[in-house]
Amino acid sequence: MKIGILGAGISGLSAAAMITDAGLGEVCVLEQEEQPGGLASTKVIDGYVFDLHGGHVFNSRYEEVRRWVFDRMPETEWVYQRRKAMVLFKGRVIDYPFEFALYQLDPVEALECLEGFKHSGSGDEPLNYFDWLIWKFGRPIAEKYMIPYNEKIMSYDLKEMSSSWVRGKMPIPSGEEVDRAFKLRDSSERVMPHGAFYYPRQGGIQTLIDRISAPVKDRIVTGYKLERVEREGPHWLINGEHRFDCLISTIALKALIRLMPQAPSDVKRAGLGLRTNAVTTTLCKCECNDISWLYVPDKKIRFHRMVFQGNFSPLNCPPGKGSSVVLESTGKVDPLVQVQDANTKTGVAALKVGPVIASTYADSYIVYDKDYAQNLAVISPYVRSTGIFCLGRFAEWQYYNMDVCIKKAMELIPQLSNEVRR
Repeated sequence: MKIGILGAGISGLSAAAMITDAGLGEVCVLEQEEQPGGLASTKVIDGYVFDLHGGHVFNSRYEEVRRWVFDRMPETEWVYQRRKAMVLFKGRVIDYPFEFALYQLDPVEALECLEGFKHSGSGDEPLNYFDWLIWKFGRPIAEKYMIPYNEKIMSYDLKEMSSSWVRGKMPIPSGEEVDRAFKLRDSSERVMPHGAFYYPRQGGIQTLIDRISAPVKDRIVTGYKLERVEREGPHWLINGEHRFDCLISTIALKALIRLMPQAPSDVKRAGLGLRTNAVTTTLCKCECNDISWLYVPDKKIRFHRMVFQGNFSPLNCPPGKGSSVVLESTGKVDPLVQVQDANTKTGVAALKVGPVIASTYADSYIVYDKDYAQNLAVISPYVRSTGIFCLGRFAEWQYYNMDVCIKKAMELIPQLSNEVRR
């Protein structure tokens, strides 16, 4: 069986490697960029490692995913470290999560936040994201941190966003945990997701991509622009030239629908309704510190996060040249504006950054507006009916981290096995 895979990101490459290992068929991966990796791509510029679309670190609660990754890239080739995440709040750097660092606020603000959190979660769970944040964290914490930060990163009216995507997914401490952290003045009581993480010792997250893709390297076609995805009898025809018995799509669901001339008009309309956010990521030089990343809720500052990439590995920067940081802003933002904000608006001298090394701009986030579930309810049954397998963050329209993308690829293999046996 000849299996086509659209997209050479972490999802497509993992699926290609697993299909090859299982002997399920001959794979061909079609990728529009010149370099495989998708959102997990890396470039090394003048000795500075730059994960093009944010700092991608690895850890997983799925033991089978950890084994699979370390089989391809031994644990000895990774740097393992505790995360030190922080929040920039009113010109001060405080610990993360915010609700555990209340004792570091002004005493009046701290007591206000603590009292609000104690009385959160009463009544019916709100359907929109804005009210959900107030309901879940209490109004003081929501208004001081949760709402402004999410408004920056989403760049969308939170009242027009559904809360269904976050229910049961966001780690929320109990009232007892928050109270204990406040009384003991200890923000480290609870282990958060990615509280510790692995990062490649050399070459950035692209090193993992290269290891995964190595067995199928000769089956990846890069620089390939997708124009048409059509059904021709029992086969799939791509651009009128590649014919496959089975098709896996890891490209954005809205892009897939746009490429399918046979898609019904209601499906095409639903595809146009799916929203994403693009992010400007800018790598700069900076002074050395010990922070992993810093969340920035202040709306006067154009970036929402600083990822201190130079701290992820001792080989991420040239020797003796200081460190590096990635500034992340939702939307198209001039890198020089990002740098100016870092140097004049944070209020923290230690956060000043040096010259820009490189900058990129690409879709990174799914926007869960109120219509997203309705649009998916139209699109998903149609795509399933065609026999296309959708895999990955944008293909499934779910906010997956790298490890979940790999786990989803694992779950796809039995389905493909059934397809082969037919």
